Amino acid sequence: MNNTSYLISHFSFLIFLTVIPLQAAEDIDPREVNNLIDRAVMFLKGKQNRDGSWGTNDGQIVGYTSLNALALLSSGTTPQDPAIQKALAYLRKYPPEKIAGGSRTYCVSLQTMVYCLAEPERDKLLIRKNVDWLQQIQVKDGTNKGGWGYGDEGRGTGYADVSCSQFAVLALYEAERVGVTCEASVWTDSKAYWERTQSGGQWGYQGPTGISGSRTCAGIASLLIASGMSEQGGAAVNGENIHCCLDAAAASATIIQQGLNWLGREFSPASNPRGHGSYYFYYMYGVERVGRTTGHRFFGQHDWYREGTKELMRRTGVGGNSWEAGGEDALLATPFALLFLSKGRRPLLLSKIQYEIDDNSWNIHPQDINQLTQFVEKQWKMDLTWQTVHWEHATIEDLLQSPVLYLCGNKNPLPRDRNRADKIVEKLRQYLDQGGFIFAEAYGDDESFDDGFRSLMRKVLPEEEYELRLLDKDHPVWDAEIVVSPSQIRPIEGIDFGCQTSVIYCPPAPKETRIVSQGPAEQAQYRPVAQRRPMPVSQYRPSLSCLWEIARLVDRGDPYAKSVQDQIDAGLAIGCNILAYATDRELKTKLEKYESVKIEPKVKQTVDRGFISIGLLQHGGGSNCAPRAIPRLMEAAVARYGMPVSVQVEKISLTQPNLSDYPILFMHGRNAFRLTTTEREALRKYVDRGGFLFVNSICASAAFTKSFEEEMKLVFPDEPLVLIPTDDPLYSEEYGGKNIEKVKLRSSQRTPGRKIEASVLELPPELSGIRREGRLGVIFSPYDISCALEKLNSMECKGYSQESALDIGINALLYAMEHI
Repeated sequence: MNNTSYLISHFSFLIFLTVIPLQAAEDIDPREVNNLIDRAVMFLKGKQNRDGSWGTNDGQIVGYTSLNALALLSSGTTPQDPAIQKALAYLRKYPPEKIAGGSRTYCVSLQTMVYCLAEPERDKLLIRKNVDWLQQIQVKDGTNKGGWGYGDEGRGTGYADVSCSQFAVLALYEAERVGVTCEASVWTDSKAYWERTQSGGQWGYQGPTGISGSRTCAGIASLLIASGMSEQGGAAVNGENIHCCLDAAAASATIIQQGLNWLGREFSPASNPRGHGSYYFYYMYGVERVGRTTGHRFFGQHDWYREGTKELMRRTGVGGNSWEAGGEDALLATPFALLFLSKGRRPLLLSKIQYEIDDNSWNIHPQDINQLTQFVEKQWKMDLTWQTVHWEHATIEDLLQSPVLYLCGNKNPLPRDRNRADKIVEKLRQYLDQGGFIFAEAYGDDESFDDGFRSLMRKVLPEEEYELRLLDKDHPVWDAEIVVSPSQIRPIEGIDFGCQTSVIYCPPAPKETRIVSQGPAEQAQYRPVAQRRPMPVSQYRPSLSCLWEIARLVDRGDPYAKSVQDQIDAGLAIGCNILAYATDRELKTKLEKYESVKIEPKVKQTVDRGFISIGLLQHGGGSNCAPRAIPRLMEAAVARYGMPVSVQVEKISLTQPNLSDYPILFMHGRNAFRLTTTEREALRKYVDRGGFLFVNSICASAAFTKSFEEEMKLVFPDEPLVLIPTDDPLYSEEYGGKNIEKVKLRSSQRTPGRKIEASVLELPPELSGIRREGRLGVIFSPYDISCALEKLNSMECKGYSQESALDIGINALLYAMEHI
């Protein structure tokens, strides 16, 4: 028999997946949210006037039009969309002096943000004119110096409030991002205004009175932007000297933290805190701005985006496509709601790990990740986001939200308390098992972080085959996206785990070998320690985090010295390369849900009757690198054939007494290994007695392939491992699978001086096998199958596409079932 009904009637498969449910606040369906966004977009398009505007009030029509266009653009509507083109045509008719009414600051600010997001190159002159106008109307003296009023009461006069001032700050910030700068004094005066108008990190309308959530959100985001533009952060440049790990200006940082603490206590997804029921949707937009600018995923214990999204989904009006309440009509409430929801459509690039609460040892360069993310956005031409998470408070699902965890500092990151440390170790191991990526860096010449991180990795990956090694000159960290100059190469270490180098670490210069040089840059040169960093490096360089912090992503006409800029360019390039390598430029959004899959090692003395049990063969070459591969293969087999079955996967040793209870063994790896004489004999007996072994080399690992081929010669000296011909029934429909004539093979394409690109070839499948008594007892793929089954595409991982891997895997499984 060779049909599916035979399989259904005779076998059932049991996949044991330990799934940790998401918290209630996270229980949102991404499809429902995306559908809601799409409906709201269509609602706004339907409300657009024939001339491209929105609204009817002549004094505010430019503001309404700008706000609605901004919401559409932020929600994924392209600048080429007719609705946006019509809106732009309308807005271009109204420079600041032609805008009527008493809300010109709002109108000009929102109009500027639209220009920056839509067609900034085309509208550079209009952006410049708006920026000049906003500079001119900033209050120049008095208690409100540095703030903005409505813009109709004269230029630079004494009136200002936090709402007008917030929109001016947001507009000037977006203009800076597209290369239209303002005078430095605008930012220093603005920073002083926001510091002066707060009280304990809270803001009211014109000072400490009338404090509310919406106004405090405005203050936090605006002060963070203004301080970032005007004051010394954690790094600075003086001529050719780069100074890292400095004390950032304390005043702003303290106020911002007080504001975040207040928001953590007062946050509500259902109402504007202390806002007396008004301006709810404006408040939600403010919450999104704070989350976006600070990178905080949580305010206190609140996952603000998911809680807010659930509330907005609940509050839609008749038709389920718009919002309106509390004095905010549909053309205000709906775009504000969309600006909040659209954050969920921004792919998440990485998370910065907070490992201390009481100090900033993990965050001495507070703008590092924000700067790097902005740089990558320009490289990849997509909007991205980042976040900060505390690894002790975060669940494994929280960590899995991010494809990369960035860990840095000048202090041992491991808690002294053993129980706390053990919980972190367990989370990080699960994170790596699920395909996560850790990017770590020690600041300066510090050794405490270095010792702590190395100890942490030994605990997370205790297996002997996983150790930090120096990455060679051919690793993608040097050219995945941007080719790094050989003169800027620095020691970077990594651990090959799973489908790629899953841990990358930038160590400090070891103090015991440091030689101080009195050159113009006062850089420390050192000889490497052979046992730990056996790569000769000409000079000690500032940390990547420090270089990201001082990077000037906008040309302000004040360039750094070439020796400094060269280091910054290399630092940004290395960071971008690591992120490109870690993610293969394929990112998920915040809306997507994550579940952890945990395969526990079990040794059962008996196997339940009526089940076929799949064993994952253990060896010393990375046998557990892709834990989800077999479950994903079986899930696909279930879906493809309609079988209501599941599979139990167990870690199997060749020497355990009940080996014969597992008629199918799955084996993969990416490192060299050796079997013992006892294990070789057990494997030979297993196959000769009808067992089946399906093997693939993770990422086409040459070391694993060589070890496997050598072991097969010792296990089966009378039967060589030979290429399976393309007309073999294995590739046909004979056993219920697919007819496989061509498969897609993915590999990286390297061109000297250019970034790595992926290439895909269609060619006949290439599998080798060992036959015992006329049947294939061993099937081996020299190209990767497991990482493709895990849906993990590493740019250096040569292997089959996901669909081809599924076709090969299912055909091999069906073949084995027919012959066992």
